[in-house]
Amino acid sequence: GHDGIIVSALFHGGILSGHLDGTFVGFRAGIGEEHLFHAGALAEHSGEARRLASTDKRRLDSIVLAADGCIGQALRLTDPRLAEENERRRSVTEGIVRAMAARTSYSALLSAMGELSQKRAELSAELESIMQALRDMIAKKLNAEAKPLFFTSDAELCELVREFDLKRLNYLFDAVCDAYEDNQKNANIAMLITSLTTKIKK
Repeated sequence: GHDGIIVSALFHGGILSGHLDGTFVGFRAGIGEEHLFHAGALAEHSGEARRLASTDKRRLDSIVLAADGCIGQALRLTDPRLAEENERRRSVTEGIVRAMAARTSYSALLSAMGELSQKRAELSAELESIMQALRDMIAKKLNAEAKPLFFTSDAELCELVREFDLKRLNYLFDAVCDAYEDNQKNANIAMLITSLTTKIKK
């Protein structure tokens, strides 16, 4: 198990690596670190970003978060096709994280998990996105002023966090980390998703 690793990393403000062996290192900088640019700066460089700033600010904010501090990546993500892929991944993530609440029915959880991709690379990106969302929830539990790295709405994050205790969030994070690593090791995807679903409902 990896209990306490997430909490320890959060308290020290470091980079969340998830597992003791450090095999998952894809996380962004720790609590409270500001993004290197904001949606307004992106809009200065992209006509599509300017359009989103006036028509869909939430989507533009999600692009900034997904770019991980790299304005070049953010500009690439303003491409409508890539922006749509990002939105789908976020939608899958939000659906699964909400279904992780203990009071959610098993059928609702199965429905949410059924949205995960059967393609290995896409599944890895989705699992990483789920970990980022769980990271935000753990951080918010520990520090009300923590800056989210996945959620674009602090109010939405606070509302969701009330459905979980810290022990449950830590357990869920570990379970998704295990699934991510198994996927990297070419585990059978259908069995991986089934196993993760069982762990979530435990």
